[in-house]
Parts: sequence; structure tokens; C-alpha cells
Amino acid sequence: MLLTLPLSVISPNPNQPRKVFDTAYIAELASSIAAHGLLQPPTVRPAGQGYQIVAGECRFRAVKSLGWSELECNVRDLSDHDAGALSLIENLARRDMQPLEEARGLYRLLSHGGTVAELAMRVGMSAATITKRLALLDLSAELQGHIAQGLLPMRVGQELARILDHENQRRVAQGFFNGEYRPEDTARVVDAFLSDAAQGTLCNGETLQLIRTAPEARTLRVKTEKAADALRRVHDHLDRHPTADREAAELLGLIAKTAERLAAQAAH
Repeated sequence: MLLTLPLSVISPNPNQPRKVFDTAYIAELASSIAAHGLLQPPTVRPAGQGYQIVAGECRFRAVKSLGWSELECNVRDLSDHDAGALSLIENLARRDMQPLEEARGLYRLLSHGGTVAELAMRVGMSAATITKRLALLDLSAELQGHIAQGLLPMRVGQELARILDHENQRRVAQGFFNGEYRPEDTARVVDAFLSDAAQGTLCNGETLQLIRTAPEARTLRVKTEKAADALRRVHDHLDRHPTADREAAELLGLIAKTAERLAAQAAH
């Protein structure tokens, strides 16, 4: 239902997914509205003694900057869940939302119930994309801040989120800031870190450098994992195999020689 409402009874949605509004865009929109009129009325819903914006807050801000006293609106009676979905869909359509804004909006919709697959159909995103966006919320507040400021690429953040401990997230992220690996290398770096952590060791700067530069880095990892598995089997049967110490030394020597060779290649 279309109604002309005083601006004084219209309020922004406190759960609006978009928290950062481009003032330059609002100014351009205001100029367009002044020249051509408002082509698409904002959508609002009844709220208390007035109305709450569901979709079209940029248009609301634009006409307010023009000094308008009233605004034609599309009034709909929507639940919190439906209003949140409509607001997020409109913002996603513009494709200039910050990744964390998207993530928080998606999380809010999921908190009302339903599955990721159902949400994907509703907002027009793939389930995989939604899962990756939500992963950003598992990052530390510090790393989330870096993403919001454009200092940390979203694809790097999504991979770092696989590390559950915030301190270790920061530690591996520091390698990126130090130039030790590129965004496209992050998955392998995180894989290496998680593998090392599972074996009770930690991925150091030299390992990160090998992953970034050595063309045989994947081969090194495969050989290392196979050698480590064999070494564990040897120690599991230590009492029954008198030659266990010699076999263990040989395996460790293989790991060391492979790493030295790749380090030499990466240096050239």
C-alpha cells in the first residue's frame, strides 16, 4: 500500500545490515531525485507510533538532505525475519556492502531459524558463499577491523577463520602483513599451520617462505606427512623393532634433506 508519510514519523531500522553509508553516493542520489523525482518509494513497516524503514534508507537520507517534509512509501506489514531478509536482499543487490556487514546480516537471518541452504535460496547467494561470509565472524576483533579497513583481503580472512584460536589467527596473519605469502597462498599456509599444530609443532617463518616460493612446496608437504606417519608407526612398535631408532633417524634425515633442497631452490 502506497502512503505519503511525514519524514518525522519514519525512522531507520536499527538492524539495518549496512552500517557505513557512502556520503558521495547519497549526494549523487539526492541530485538525481531533485532532477527526476523519486522513482521507487522506500519500503516501510508499522513500528510503534510511526514507521520503520525496511528497504530504501539511502533514498530516505537523500530526500531528507533535500529538505523534503514528506515521502511516498510502500507500507508493508512484515515480521522481523521478513523485514531483515528484504533489507539484506536490497543491500546485496547493490554489491557494495562490506563483507562483515553481509556476514552479520546473514547471521541475523539465520538466528531466526532455517538452514544455510534455505537462506541461500531466499537471498540469492550460494550456500558456499554464505558459509564463507559467516566464517569471517569467527575472526578476532582485530582481524575483523583490518578487513573493514581494507587492510586484509576477505579471501585471506576466510581462510584464517579456519584457525579457531584468535592468537594463532593473528600469528599467521602477521605473515601476510610481512609479505611472507600472497592471498592465493593463504589456503596452503593455513593447511600447513593446522597440520603442524595437529602434530604438536608450529609453522615458522621459514616454512611460510617455502610455501610461498618453492615450486615443490606441495611435494615437500606430502613427503613430510608420509615420513611423519611412518615415524609415528615406528615409534608405536618401538619395543618390537630393535632397529626403530635407525629407521627413525633415516626418516628424519629425508625430511631435513628435502627441506634443505627446496630452501636452496627458493633462494635462487
